[in-house]
Amino acid sequence: MEEQVRKKIVNQNTLTNKKIRVSVKGEKDKGNLIIQHACPLKYIEFPGLEEELKKLFEESGYNVIPIPHNCCGGGVGHQLRTDISEMIAIKRMKEFKDNGDINSESGDTVSYITTYCPDAYWILKFFGKKQKSKHKLVDMCELLEE
Repeated sequence: MEEQVRKKIVNQNTLTNKKIRVSVKGEKDKGNLIIQHACPLKYIEFPGLEEELKKLFEESGYNVIPIPHNCCGGGVGHQLRTDISEMIAIKRMKEFKDNGDINSESGDTVSYITTYCPDAYWILKFFGKKQKSKHKLVDMCELLEE
């Protein structure tokens, strides 16, 4: 039984580690976008994911604004130490405000923030309201659907 479970896990990992390339041609100038990446996927599971998503959104008509990646305060941290998680979330929202309302590097106004991480989505939604962020948080699939 244990061997069957182990094989199933290996097969599942083999499936999830394959790259799936989606080509989307959209209208140009859909707006500026910041992507909050899921920390475990970005750093452990799928190196290169950031660049793949950037290409996908640019092909779809968005201008992806680069800002340094930092933890949003979600994930396990929010379950274990809400006090620290909230400090991190507030700091991240300030980074979005400072770099996003008008991006200091490019001078562009940011229209959207998106993420594919459910914890990050919840944190950004909750603390975005709390911090009075001007960004529109939109699910990644909704942006690609337009």
